[in-house]
Amino acid sequence: MTTPLVLDVWSDIVCPWCYIGRTRLFAALSAPDAPAVKLRWRAFELQPDLPGEGVDALPFYAKKFGGEARVKQMFDQVAGVAAQDGLRMDFSKVARAPNTRLGHRIVRLAEAQREGAGDAVKHALFRAHFVEGVDVARLDAVLAFLAAEVPALGLDFDALRAALADGAALSEVVADERMATELGIRGVPMFVAGLESDRPRGVSGAQPGEVFRKFLADTAQG
Repeated sequence: MTTPLVLDVWSDIVCPWCYIGRTRLFAALSAPDAPAVKLRWRAFELQPDLPGEGVDALPFYAKKFGGEARVKQMFDQVAGVAAQDGLRMDFSKVARAPNTRLGHRIVRLAEAQREGAGDAVKHALFRAHFVEGVDVARLDAVLAFLAAEVPALGLDFDALRAALADGAALSEVVADERMATELGIRGVPMFVAGLESDRPRGVSGAQPGEVFRKFLADTAQG
């Protein structure tokens, strides 16, 4: 049995290019000659200083990007790019700019419960934020959405809630972010293969499918 290629991916739940990048990566992985890949999602917070409950989205983004008109222009552009990849993004539903640390911890804990569940939960959280407007800083809202969105995973939500209350996965999230700093990662998404080897390779951004295919092929060949 072929050992899968381990791909570490730094991203944030509220990063639209991370959502698009995941979609393009999976399109590349669907090619007949694509190598087997195991994803390890790594935490990266674009706005780590936001309060735990988040803030109202429109005034926050207007201040950050130079006014409401500029924000609308940016969101429309990103939604248009996403549509070309078969993704729907409805920024009109995004009422809150959330602190995403909770979501990153949930991804880690889901993966700990069941291998592969981390990716399914990450994808669901992208949908929660960008499609349904779920406030991903609110635990009850997130768990309710996941229970409806990914029931086949069979996650133990009571155990997950208890683990979060005990501070589980917080140190892992902090470690991911520290590692990103050490590697010089300043933007996401960032895809790194061979992280533990002496020759790690990376590709940054929501690259076109052919870039991902070449990256995967070159990495698999060593």
